[in-house]
Amino acid sequence: MDEPLLQREFTKIQILVHAIYSAVLLYAAMVHFQFPAARPLLKESGDLFFLVFLAAALSTFPAAFLIGGRGMGSDRLTEKVNTQDDREKGLSDALALVRSGGIVMAALGESCGIFGLVLYLMTGDTTRPWFFFGLSLFHYAATRMKLRAVRAKLADL
Repeated sequence: MDEPLLQREFTKIQILVHAIYSAVLLYAAMVHFQFPAARPLLKESGDLFFLVFLAAALSTFPAAFLIGGRGMGSDRLTEKVNTQDDREKGLSDALALVRSGGIVMAALGESCGIFGLVLYLMTGDTTRPWFFFGLSLFHYAATRMKLRAVRAKLADL
């Protein structure tokens, strides 16, 4: 495969993924430094919001693995590269698929951090949001591993 093209495109994808996940660091800092100072809107409903957000956050994992497994699966990428008459066009199509899939996986991971921030803002809880930030970290690790595997697969084609 065209190694300089792969390197260039994967650098762009990594920058986008890191930019998305860096927002979670901002959310965590906001909770840690309690900025803005939470004026709990629904403090008494904290347990309910925690459970609702937890269910929503956990549902992002199957969605991310579905996108990562099917959307950026090695069979699909191989098909994209090999079905084009022009191999460069096929690689370009495959990289577009990887870019979209990586962004969506990162956005799903970031949503866990958003749930933590919203929980803090709504309830004033400064402890449980960290659970959601941890889930974002797991998403980040899964996204990075998937992108590494996809890059290795495309380099072998």
